[in-house]
This record gives sequence, C-alpha cells and structure tokens, in this order.
Amino acid sequence: MSCRDAYAYGCGFVTVTLPMRYCDAIQMGDFQVATAGGVWVAAGAILKFRHLLEKHHLGKKLFQKVRRHLESQGVKVTNGTIVDATIINAPPSPKNKDKARDPDMHQTKKGNQWFFGMKAHIGVDSKTKVIHAVVATAANVPDATILPDLLHGEETRVWGDSAYQGQTDVLRQYAPKARDLTHRRYRYKGVVNEVEQARNRIKSQIRSRVEHVFGVLKGVFQFTC
Repeated sequence: MSCRDAYAYGCGFVTVTLPMRYCDAIQMGDFQVATAGGVWVAAGAILKFRHLLEKHHLGKKLFQKVRRHLESQGVKVTNGTIVDATIINAPPSPKNKDKARDPDMHQTKKGNQWFFGMKAHIGVDSKTKVIHAVVATAANVPDATILPDLLHGEETRVWGDSAYQGQTDVLRQYAPKARDLTHRRYRYKGVVNEVEQARNRIKSQIRSRVEHVFGVLKGVFQFTC
C-alpha cells in the first residue's frame, strides 16, 4: 500500500493513519496533510505511523470501529454485497533499502497492458455503497480466490463481474442464503447468447455501483490502475 492510505477512510477504505478531524486539506501531488494547527505532515512521517499500526495489528480494529460508528449514524450494511477488485499501480523501479522490488507486489496483465503493484479486493453494500470488507494482495492474485473474505455471511444477494463466475459452492459455504447474481459468460466460440447477455445487463444496474467507490479511490485519492 502507498502512504495515501492515510486519508482513505473518507470512503471507508483500508488503514487510517491520521484522524480525519485533524485534517483541513490534502495536497495530493506528493501527499502532504495539513493538521488543524496548520502544520504540514510529510508523507514519510505518515508512512512510519502506518507501519506502527500494521506492527500492532490495529488496521482491522480501526476499520471495524469506523463501521460501528457509521451504523450508529444509521448507515448500515444490508443483505446485498457487490464484490470487485482493482489494481493499485506502483512504480516498478527498486527503491527500497535492499534495492529490490517490494515482495508484496507483483506484475499482472490487464487486457493488453502490464501493471506492477497490488490489488484491492472489496465487498461493498449494494444499497449504501459502504465498504464492509477489504483485502490487499499482490496484483496477480485472481479475484475469485478472495471471495470468502469479502462476504459478511448474511447476504441474500451477491453481485460480481465474470471473474467470480463458477463460485456457487463458495457462496453456499460462506453466505448460504445468498443468490448468485455474478455475471455469466455470454460469448462462446464467437456465438453470443443474447439471453445471458441481457441478464448481465440487468445485473450491471446494481453491480456498477461499485465503480462509484473506485471512482473515489482513483479520482479523489489518486490510487491508479
């Protein structure tokens, strides 16, 4: 993860490294945060603080605390979950103290383009668009393998793109009441199944809501793929 984790709880994502109430402004170019006292905190200091959170395993606890706070304000997780993943691109050049690439990152191909970095897997409430689960992996980890970690278990409906097709058994195990609404392949050997294509379009009316979350991550917080 990059040091931009610091303010990302603004959309319920990953690790908070600075309480939002202390932040007046963000300069996203080199990522500096202005505190309420007018002092600019360098990215390096924020990164060190994040490592302390990781060392003491506080990230998940903070995530759950934010979730409980949202629920107390009436923003609750419902019975519908949208699962998806996005690549968090990172510079491929070795810049750490060992002059080697980060072992937690990896390269992967998306379409006809190669990327290096990590992948953010998220479970999003289908109504409120609140992120209730997040897992960070190397970029080459298949989306479907993380599905169990993105479910809270009380779902009655689960949406996802075609990367999650064929996971019915997993859904039965981790969300036994859930209806599988993931996309199905509608093209085979050049033949288009128009019925399945139409079903996917209907599913996309809900599934596409996850793109609003990714829009915040990439447009506001400048996580890029």
